[in-house]
Amino acid sequence: MEKEQMKIERLLEDLERGDYFVRRYVIKRLGEIKDTRAVGPLVILLIKDVRWTVRYDIVGALGKIGDVRAVKPLIVALRKDQSAFVRRYAAEALGKIGDEKAVEALIVALREDESVFVRRYAIKALGEIKGERPAMPLIGVLRKDKDWVVRYRTAMVLGNTKDKRSVRALSVAFHEDKHSVVRRCAIKALGGYQLILLK
Repeated sequence: MEKEQMKIERLLEDLERGDYFVRRYVIKRLGEIKDTRAVGPLVILLIKDVRWTVRYDIVGALGKIGDVRAVKPLIVALRKDQSAFVRRYAAEALGKIGDEKAVEALIVALREDESVFVRRYAIKALGEIKGERPAMPLIGVLRKDKDWVVRYRTAMVLGNTKDKRSVRALSVAFHEDKHSVVRRCAIKALGGYQLILLK
């Protein structure tokens, strides 16, 4: 236990003082160790470091650690980071942590982010966070997003919302979507609604 304590303390020292390559190595190790004492120093570095590659490593490590204290800074990264790579991994990290406070920010990213990869991981994260999802924003994404993977994942999430307003949107997707995977997912999701509609 004492050796583990010393290891963490040494890594945190290297995180603060190390050069670029040492810092990236340390960030990855902290993510693997998953010690929550690393959250504060990682968040500080996420705010301060100008290199997107370091911020990218940090959001990945915070997702692996899984501490809810990282949710707010990860939301800020999702909304404001200039790098689509960082925003994409921030979305993934929020899904891993699974806190409902991230839902609104993930929906905004899903609807508004110009990067298809950010949108893909925003909807994936929404599917991983437990609890009810608001159907209407997702219905709009299912109808309008140009990327079939986003539409496919949105159909999957809508199938779990238990919101009857989703039925029409999924039905339209089944009949009209140009991609066969989206159509198959829509009909599968509609199968889940049969029991709801009979209640």
